[in-house]
Amino acid sequence: MIKIVNVIALVVGVLFGLCCFRRQAISWLFILVHTSTLNSKAGFYELYDRADDEVSFEWYKDHNNATNSYADYLKLHADARESAYASFQRTSRSLKKSLLLRVVPIALAPAIIFWSNWYFYLLGVGSIFMALVGYEITRHGFRPGFYQRLVVFTVLSSFAKRRTTAAQQ
Repeated sequence: MIKIVNVIALVVGVLFGLCCFRRQAISWLFILVHTSTLNSKAGFYELYDRADDEVSFEWYKDHNNATNSYADYLKLHADARESAYASFQRTSRSLKKSLLLRVVPIALAPAIIFWSNWYFYLLGVGSIFMALVGYEITRHGFRPGFYQRLVVFTVLSSFAKRRTTAAQQ
C-alpha cells in the first residue's frame, strides 16, 4: 500500500510539473537569468543599442509584420528608446511575480496532500523541471543572446502595440 502511495505521489508530481512548468515558464526563467545583469539603466541601454543591426531587424521582421524596411525598424527602435528601460522593468517584475507567486506555489502546494510522501512528489516535480530545462537548452542553447534579443523584441513589440492603440483612439 505504501509503495502505491509513493508511485501516486511521483506521478502526480510529474503531472503537476508538466502543468506548472510548461515551456513558457521555463523560458521566463531563462529570460530572468540572462537579464539579471541588466538591472542598471546603462547595462540595459548597452544591450538595447546593440539591437539596431540588420540581424535584429530580420529577427523582428520574421516575428512581427509591423515593419517592412530596415529604416522603419530603426525609427521604431529610436522612438522606443526613451521608454524601453521602464517597459523592460515592468516586464521583468511581472515575470518574477508570476513565477514566484503563481507558478512555484501551485507546483509545490500539492506536496501538502502527500504529507508523508512529499519527497516523492517533489522528486516528480523536480525531474520534470530538469527535463524541461534540458529541453530548453537543447532547443535554444544556453546562449544569452537569444533571450536578450527576446527582451528587446518584447520592448519593441509592446511599444509598437501601444503606439498603434493610441493612434486608433
